[in-house]
Amino acid sequence: MKGEEEEEEGEEKKEDEEEKKKKRKAKKKKGEEEEEEEEEEEEEEEDEEEEEEEEEEEEEEEEEDEEEEEEEEEEEEEEEEEEEEEEEEEEEEEEEEEEEERREKEREEEEREKKEKKRSKEEGKKGRHGGIHQPRSKASSSSKHH
Repeated sequence: MKGEEEEEEGEEKKEDEEEKKKKRKAKKKKGEEEEEEEEEEEEEEEDEEEEEEEEEEEEEEEEEDEEEEEEEEEEEEEEEEEEEEEEEEEEEEEEEEEEEERREKEREEEEREKKEKKRSKEEGKKGRHGGIHQPRSKASSSSKHH
């Protein structure tokens, strides 16, 4: 009887050992699975972070592009304004030149009119005396000789 009991005890010990091994294996397996799950979660988190970083970078690039566009537009507007100002200045200069020319012509016209009046006045004087002015004494003496 003692042998049978020992045998049974031995089998129970064996079974217990196998159970423990199974439990350890299961525990180990469970640990590995948990580890894998943790790794997967970490990878997912990393992927999400990378995606967020990429999105942020894209947004920053878009903002920079927009800023550059705005700066270019402002520069173009400034150039256009400068061109307009230059055109206005040129127009003013042309107008001033035209005004100066007109004044000069008016002055010349006035001078011409003055000279004309003066000449006609002188001609009027000459006309009364019959042309070139000669002293009367000579004119009367020459007529007496004929």
